[in-house]
Amino acid sequence: MKCDRGLLQMIKLLTRPGIVSDVIKVLTGNIVAQGCAFLANVVVSRDLGPASYGRFALIIAIFTCITQLSDFGTSTSYVRFLARNKEVQAEAFGSLVLFKIMTSAALAALIWMCADVISQYFFDNSNYRSMFQMVAVALVFHSLLTTMIAHLQGMEKFRRYSLLSIAHHGFRLVSTVVILLVADKESHFNYFMYAYFFVAAVIVIILLLRWHMVFRINWDYIRQIYSLGFWIFLSSVAVIVQMRIDVLMLQKLGNPVQTGLYSAASSVAMIFPLITMSITATMMPKMDSFLRDHTVRQFIAKTGKLTKYVLFSCVLLEIVSPLLIRILFGEAYKHAIPVFGILLVSYMFGIVINPISLIYYQVNRAYVLTLVNWGQLLIGYFCNLVLIPPYGANGAAVSSLLLHIFSSAVIVGYLYVVQPSLPGSVPNLLKTK
Repeated sequence: MKCDRGLLQMIKLLTRPGIVSDVIKVLTGNIVAQGCAFLANVVVSRDLGPASYGRFALIIAIFTCITQLSDFGTSTSYVRFLARNKEVQAEAFGSLVLFKIMTSAALAALIWMCADVISQYFFDNSNYRSMFQMVAVALVFHSLLTTMIAHLQGMEKFRRYSLLSIAHHGFRLVSTVVILLVADKESHFNYFMYAYFFVAAVIVIILLLRWHMVFRINWDYIRQIYSLGFWIFLSSVAVIVQMRIDVLMLQKLGNPVQTGLYSAASSVAMIFPLITMSITATMMPKMDSFLRDHTVRQFIAKTGKLTKYVLFSCVLLEIVSPLLIRILFGEAYKHAIPVFGILLVSYMFGIVINPISLIYYQVNRAYVLTLVNWGQLLIGYFCNLVLIPPYGANGAAVSSLLLHIFSSAVIVGYLYVVQPSLPGSVPNLLKTK
């Protein structure tokens, strides 16, 4: 069939030998790992209820933003560095680990001292001061874990990359179930937080004892990695804040119940970002060689063929969404059903657009993504200001949809407009065939 031939053509064009098996490894690992994370979230949300789960999700959102600040874009720039310098991987890895320990510890000390202020700002009381002190301690271990994951990705060890993700989220699921069965109901909130924060600490300590690395800092490697990561850092900070700003603003402009409904719906809709992560994780180390043989417009055209499959999946999930939400979270979350439907459409754009955005890193236009992402953040902030007070979680979901439409139009449109001037472009192949 024509449809099948189109898919096969896209796979051949977007891959070199081995990448399909790598995508399968990463996708399988992500499905299992994120499946464990999702089940843990279902357990926590059903046990805590919408209001308490909203507070839980808010603390996790704040922690995610802080972790992204600590990363400084190195989880992406380090992958690019290793793709070109695999022969120095032991020394580069050791240098980055030691530097990450120093920088994340400094940021953790600042968070520890500001824990009371953070609690007062988001919750209007000091009851969560100890939680944000835990955030400070956990920050160091999660920063190291992201570095280890980036190392396996950059070395193209996708089987170990997948197993590490599975171990992290699998242990968290097991610990969550144990807490549910053993601990007193009143202490579940705190213990669920401990599980989320400190499972990573156990994994990081074990890996540091087992992995071979050179424990000294090569400042030239650090400079190269961080210089590659500057624009990525600015872009990723905007992305992660934009992804979490809905939860943050729902707490301030709405209430914990709306935050809980939105977080539950978002955790199910994350199926599309899961697919996107699998594709981009395997393509990123291989983009240099790909763009030597193909034009940017060819890449966009063939990636765009994913659209029909994404639309089919989206329609199918929209149909079953009422039943799905009720089965997973219970009747208390029935008002999350329309939120889930809107977020599905919103996240759908990422499957096609995120792989295309990899081009910007390869042709030294990362600053364009940075500008787009900061534009998204500003637009999202004002959209939430207008939409959340009257519509709550539904308004936050509509804001997310508007942002994804905006970024998709700019990312694809910019490449089509300026593509002839990009490094490695082949002007005579630009015309539509």
